[in-house]
Amino acid sequence: KPSMTGLTYTARNNVATGSNLVVDPGGENASYWTQTGVTQNTNATYVKSGSRSLQLTAGGSARTLFFNTIDTGAIQPYFVRQSEIYYVECYLRSATSFGTVELIAQVNGSTIHQVTTVSVTAGSWIKLSGQYTIPVGVNVASFGIRIGAGSGSVYVDDMLVREITNAQTAQTNVESTWNQIYNGVYNLSLQGRSLTDVFNALYFTKQTADGGLSAGTTAQGTAETAQGIADAEHA
Repeated sequence: KPSMTGLTYTARNNVATGSNLVVDPGGENASYWTQTGVTQNTNATYVKSGSRSLQLTAGGSARTLFFNTIDTGAIQPYFVRQSEIYYVECYLRSATSFGTVELIAQVNGSTIHQVTTVSVTAGSWIKLSGQYTIPVGVNVASFGIRIGAGSGSVYVDDMLVREITNAQTAQTNVESTWNQIYNGVYNLSLQGRSLTDVFNALYFTKQTADGGLSAGTTAQGTAETAQGIADAEHA
C-alpha cells in the first residue's frame, strides 16, 4: 500500500502553531525562575535564542526544573482532563558530557511520570521532546526536566508545552479514511476495473493530507468523492 507520508506530520504541524503554555519559554525574566538549583544564564555560548537561558545545577538529590511558573516564581499546574494529549519540548546544552536528563510530568501535585530521556553531550544543543496523555484520575499536571544527584549543570532554553489532542484526532481520522479508500480500490482492482480517476482522486487526497491539520476537512471531502467514483466504477 502506498505510504501517506504527510500524515505523520499532521500533529507536528499543529505543534508548530498555536499557543505555548509556557509563559517565559526563554528564561528571560528572573522572577519566573526561583526554583531550587535554577539560575538565569547570560553567557551567550549557552543561549539558544533571546539573551538568556536557564541553568539547572545538580545537588545532593535529584532536581527538577518545572516549565509552568507564574511571575512570582511559583509553580502553577495546568488544569487537565483525562485523555488530553500534551506535547512538551526544550533544548539542552552542557559544558561537559552530562549524562541522562529526564522529561517528566508531575500529576496531582506529587506523582512523577517519566515521558522520555536524553543523554546530553558537550558542545551542542540537544532537543528533548515527547508527548504525554493524561491518565484516569488526574486533574492537574506540571511538566519539566529532572536531573539526578551529583555535580554538573545543564542549560535549558526554548521551553514548550502545548495541548495537541485535536491534532492527534485529526491525524487518526485522515489515516482511517485513507485505509478505507485504499482497501475499496484494491478490491475493485482485483475485478479488472478501470480506476485511473479513482487513483487520481486518491493522490489529491494524499496531497491535501500532506498540508497538515488545516486541510483535514478538505481531505475528508476528497475522500468521499473518491469513494463515489469507486462506487460508479463498480456499478
